[in-house]
Amino acid sequence: ENDVPDELATIAAGFSNRNAYYVGNARLAKLNIQAAQICALASGTRLEGGACQWSCIDLPDVEDEDLPACDTCDGLDSSVSRLIAMLSGQATGGEKRLVLPAGTFQGTGSSQTWSQSGSQRPMELPYHDWSWHVHGYGISLRVDQAGWEFGASPVRAQSWPFDVDTFQVRVKVGR
Repeated sequence: ENDVPDELATIAAGFSNRNAYYVGNARLAKLNIQAAQICALASGTRLEGGACQWSCIDLPDVEDEDLPACDTCDGLDSSVSRLIAMLSGQATGGEKRLVLPAGTFQGTGSSQTWSQSGSQRPMELPYHDWSWHVHGYGISLRVDQAGWEFGASPVRAQSWPFDVDTFQVRVKVGR
């Protein structure tokens, strides 16, 4: 199943289907974002309280020169909005590395970071044919790969303690 559209213009316009959603760049541009987090979840793995296994990382402060090209990001006037758009699969070229905090999962997954290296690793946007990838056999997004668009690196997915299958961006907005 193709959860995330393959065409960048379709992603930029916003979409919603059974397994994926993006508000679109026009709506994103209207948000007064005060803070943002990126989150990875394993929806099939439950913690003691019944919630799914999760890990959230504060979105790093970035400047425009830290970001790769984004042909569909016109109208997004802040670097955080452009980064969020790129995380939806819209980064188009000029691979750039962002250093992320070593986010960990919860409970028994607390030793698992966003990569297999177990330490702070860079996220590269885009990464070869991928929309983005966390180095060290980490989690990735590849919008042109129907059936496997998000999750642990397919090369090492079997070595992860759970199936990371959900990616979310959470924002705190001001008035």
